[in-house]
Amino acid sequence: SSDAGAALPLVPIVFRDGRASFQVTFATAGQSSLTVTTLSETPITGTRTTTVLPAQVLTSFAVSMPQRVIAGTSIGVAIVALDATGRPMRGYTGTVALSSSDPAAALPATVSLNDGRAVARVTFGTMGVQTVSVAGGAASDITGTASTLVQAGPVLTSFAVVLPKGVS
Repeated sequence: SSDAGAALPLVPIVFRDGRASFQVTFATAGQSSLTVTTLSETPITGTRTTTVLPAQVLTSFAVSMPQRVIAGTSIGVAIVALDATGRPMRGYTGTVALSSSDPAAALPATVSLNDGRAVARVTFGTMGVQTVSVAGGAASDITGTASTLVQAGPVLTSFAVVLPKGVS
C-alpha cells in the first residue's frame, strides 16, 4: 500500500475462481493505492487507488425542534452528532446533558445517542423565546443549541349553553 500505516493481511491470500477478498484498513486520509502481486513464477500485479476520507471526529451537535410550541405541551427535540464537515456521525454513541433557558421546563438531565441520534421529550412552561442546549463529548465541551417561541395555549374565557327550543 502507498499508506505506510495501512493494516494489511499478514498471510498470503488464496484466489478461488480468479477472485479473492481481504480486509485492508487505511490509516491516512487522502489518495491511497493498494497493489496486489501474485506469488507465481511469472508475477501478475494489479493496483487500485482510492480516496480515504478522514476519520470522523465529533465537533458539534445539531439540535432541532418546532419553531413554535404551546406551553405545557410535550415536544420532541432531535439531537444529531456532527463531524467537522457537518456530516452526521453514524455509529456514534455517547451521552449528552440537556439544559434549558426555561426554568420551568421539564426535560431529561441526559439522553443517550444511538447511531449518532437521539430525541428528548421537553415540555416548556414559560412563554417567550426559550432554548434547549446539549453538551457532550469526552470533556462535555461539544455543544449545540436550538430555540423556539413558547406561546400560551388556548384559554377558556366563556362557553355556550344550548337548550332545546321547547321543553315539555
